[in-house]
Amino acid sequence: MLRLTLAFALCILPTLGFAEDDDHLSEVDGLRILHAWTRAHQIGTADVYLEVENQSNRDAKLTGGDVHEGDGEVVILAQPTQANSSPVPLPDFIFPMGSDFIFDEDGVFLRVSGVEDELEEGDELEIHLAFDGFGELVVHVEVESEDAKNHSHAGHNH
Repeated sequence: MLRLTLAFALCILPTLGFAEDDDHLSEVDGLRILHAWTRAHQIGTADVYLEVENQSNRDAKLTGGDVHEGDGEVVILAQPTQANSSPVPLPDFIFPMGSDFIFDEDGVFLRVSGVEDELEEGDELEIHLAFDGFGELVVHVEVESEDAKNHSHAGHNH
């Protein structure tokens, strides 16, 4: 009986790992958000980096978002080309059908306000992003170390 239980556990464990990866992917109608991450920091705001793949048959417009169970909001920002300048808010952001786009710290990124708890490495922040014509996607943002340069799981397939 012990061997049967152990064999069953060994069969189940690999599938549990795949279920965990689902938190790194949000998808609706061919619009996919992958590898969302932020750095560990104090309460207040969080800059979020992620990938957006529009595999649908229509353009997708990101119109904003909010923090799960919070009063915060998500704003799309662009890093200016001039040093010592503040990021610039962007209007609605369009992802043409068939496109891939990466939000990163050197270009366009998301700033989430209203983060009510201190974010520590290993935590998760849940945000909701609104896309015109696609509805709302729930995005699980993984908190990396304070000095992280990318998502620790970037490069694997979903």
